[in-house]
Amino acid sequence: MKFTSVQIMEQTFLLHPLKAMYWVEEKALLVADFHLGKASHFRKNGIAVPQQVAYMNYAKFNRLLKAFPMERIIFLGDLFHSDHNEDWEKFGALIKGYGQYHFSLISGNHDIMARREYDKFNIQVLDEPYAIGAFLLSHHPMNEVPETYYNLAGHVHPSIKLRGKARQSLRLPCFYFSDQNGLLPAFGKFTGTAIIRPKKTDQIFAPVSDSEIMAF
Repeated sequence: MKFTSVQIMEQTFLLHPLKAMYWVEEKALLVADFHLGKASHFRKNGIAVPQQVAYMNYAKFNRLLKAFPMERIIFLGDLFHSDHNEDWEKFGALIKGYGQYHFSLISGNHDIMARREYDKFNIQVLDEPYAIGAFLLSHHPMNEVPETYYNLAGHVHPSIKLRGKARQSLRLPCFYFSDQNGLLPAFGKFTGTAIIRPKKTDQIFAPVSDSEIMAF
């Protein structure tokens, strides 16, 4: 598979069509807004959601963990959608098979489980923003970024809207990069999106399939 390469602050990032980003120099995979357990949470509250939604997320994540020579996985918030349910245990069983990696979570607004739940699967929980070199990693996009830093965040679930000649339209999740802020698309399958309105100088990349990304 050919990945889309983006240069930010003299660092190289590879955009994966499965809506994650690999930081080459740090050997780190960045994933935003997984929203694990959301389908189970909805079913518990009487809303019919197919169980295969969760299975698709696990399968996608398993593919990502084999895609790059990584050492670290950093979740940019909203890893788990709600209180503890069976999906958390299934996820824990999955990542236990990758004990050679270091897992970190930058806490988001949906990450409300007790700290012991993260500890038992060796997931380090971090406050936002978390600095690595010239980058500030956060869940919520920063309104003000110090001049010598670049902010990478999630939370927004960015997307673009494409319109056809016959008034048909298509909404695509996207990676969005402005001068000092970058937004990752939501990784989770069962998530909404928010349409962004980029400036001419911004960069937009949208996965159009599980194996291809296009620049817009």
